[in-house]
Amino acid sequence: MAITRAQIPEQVDIFEEGGAAETDQYTDLYDRLSQTDFNVDYDKYMQRLSQFAPDQPKMSIFEVASQLGRGLLSTPNTGVGSTYQGLGVGFDNISQQIKAEEEMYEKQNREIAMMATQMAMQDEQKANEFLNQIALKRIDAANKDVDYKVLEYDELIDGKTVTTRVRLPQTVQGNKEINNIYKTKQNVKEIKPATTAINLGGDNKRDEEALKNIYKNRAIYSEKAQASNATLDQVDEARFLATEVGEQGFGPLARGTLKAREFVAGIGFGDLLEDPTKIAPQKALNQLSMSFTMGIVSQTKGAISNREMQLFIDASPTLGSTYDGYMKQLELLERLASRDSDFYKAYLQKQKDLNKTDMSLYDQDIELEAFSASWKRENPLFTETERKSLEDMVAGGDGGFEGAGVDPTFDPKLFQDKVNDRKIQQASKRVSGIEGVPDGSTVIAQVGTTTYYLKPGGNVNNKDDIIKVE
Repeated sequence: MAITRAQIPEQVDIFEEGGAAETDQYTDLYDRLSQTDFNVDYDKYMQRLSQFAPDQPKMSIFEVASQLGRGLLSTPNTGVGSTYQGLGVGFDNISQQIKAEEEMYEKQNREIAMMATQMAMQDEQKANEFLNQIALKRIDAANKDVDYKVLEYDELIDGKTVTTRVRLPQTVQGNKEINNIYKTKQNVKEIKPATTAINLGGDNKRDEEALKNIYKNRAIYSEKAQASNATLDQVDEARFLATEVGEQGFGPLARGTLKAREFVAGIGFGDLLEDPTKIAPQKALNQLSMSFTMGIVSQTKGAISNREMQLFIDASPTLGSTYDGYMKQLELLERLASRDSDFYKAYLQKQKDLNKTDMSLYDQDIELEAFSASWKRENPLFTETERKSLEDMVAGGDGGFEGAGVDPTFDPKLFQDKVNDRKIQQASKRVSGIEGVPDGSTVIAQVGTTTYYLKPGGNVNNKDDIIKVE
């Protein structure tokens, strides 16, 4: 049976144990959510609601005669001319009644169209919010430290016994695969690197430590690269939506900024934004742009230098205050979200190049550390033109984007401090080791002996992301 985008979160629980690790399930779900669009949903609801639309008003001959008679009776009899005057009054009454009925008809049809629009947008927004929650979960999962287990086992392939070695994460899904190997394979044994003697020649102890450090760094950079993919998905969706609706769909409450608002709410910054209906539109855009930028930057984990980070954040209220500036902001955020992945690729290539030399592991480790330290400096996030534009915004200019600026009542420093304080609060309230509560969850409320937790990457507006422990 076919289901709508709005029903998918009710029918499919991708967050149940093991669900997050199934990449093909996520891709299939994403495709299904993307198959229907706003226009299709709008037409569907418009067709359903059209049965409640009133009929086109038509005046019967009896109603015409009644209005003419009413006009004649309301006109004093002053002779022959009074008849024509009375008919004129009657025809005027007919004209006014037809006009009033047509206005009412058009108003009712507009209300039906508006209802269809709202229902279609709710379908689309609910699906997008669900995907947003999935992406935030993936970001959190990718940033967690994961232990791996290496297993070796024998299996028959083409009648020959072949020894196979696999490395699996010790997660819910990974443990299922590990248990399945022990049940179905022969001569299964765990390989522990710490118990394996490595004969490296030369200064073995120093090279062993260097090798451990190289593997440790590579694992860290790999995790960051994987996490950046989910962040990139968030920015890509925001950029796609803004491009799709164009400049006419840009504003603090417009559909073009919907993804940014969802993201800010999803990471727990939503209540820091003032009600956009009660403040100037420019101020609302200043707040949204800065919180969106700070949220994305906080998920990049070192892909940007401190100087670039501060420049970007300081310029973000001005940058995101116009449609063209907002599109440039999304372009820069997309570039930023790709940095961890770009660095990891460059790091692996550097390691391959070093492996082809006669350099000791100790010296390779030093060379890789130097490469890591210099990569950001040698690969700046901003071009010279972009840097000057951002610096102009920080100094009070428009950075080359006409109409860009900061509302006089908006204090960028004060708002930035509020966001930073919230990030500190979130970090201080994260918990681990509590039964029934995922590690990394955040304490959001405590009432008597009952504590309420927000799941990692969860949305406070989604009751399914809140865990109650008594």
